[in-house]
Amino acid sequence: MKVSKALGILLLAVLLVSLPCHAATGNQGYAVYRDGVAFNLTWHAGIMVQPNSSNYAEAISHAPGGSERSGYATYSKFLNGKNYKGVYRPSTTMSNHDKDLVVATARYIAERHINYKLDGMITMTDRGQTRFVPSDITQIRCDGVVEYCYEYNGFPIYGAGYWDISKNDPDTQRAHDTMVFINPQIQAQSYMVQISTAKP
Repeated sequence: MKVSKALGILLLAVLLVSLPCHAATGNQGYAVYRDGVAFNLTWHAGIMVQPNSSNYAEAISHAPGGSERSGYATYSKFLNGKNYKGVYRPSTTMSNHDKDLVVATARYIAERHINYKLDGMITMTDRGQTRFVPSDITQIRCDGVVEYCYEYNGFPIYGAGYWDISKNDPDTQRAHDTMVFINPQIQAQSYMVQISTAKP
């Protein structure tokens, strides 16, 4: 009896250790959008880093624009009096683990307080590396936050054969360095899947 009790305790301990300590829930890891940018010519984007927006001061990671650096926002601060456009995801299905990786990347960008970039999605420090890691980012636009968080973790959004914005390749970076062919509204409506219009 002692042997089976000890074996049971050992199996329970192994099971508890092997379970994930955190799994994305609700809207964590999904992109959110609102309108009202540049005389209502485009939208604003961010990544949900909490399950919902109601109970959290740091619900959304985004790059607000102007002189404001990347950071967190409440749902109301993210909206800024404009119209909410919904929750979106990449066209490829994501597991909770995948969403955890996106959330971790979005949190890193928010907590680094990165300068805003208007004329393209992102600027990174080129040290001759094959991929740009999050610490390489020196400037970022709101749709760049979404693009980088997904593509760095293997989920294509925009760019066809040059979709991985984290790849250190001139053609790839040129594909993302525009506001004519890609901006937050085009990103959401043309390259992502809307999963909800309800408040996150």
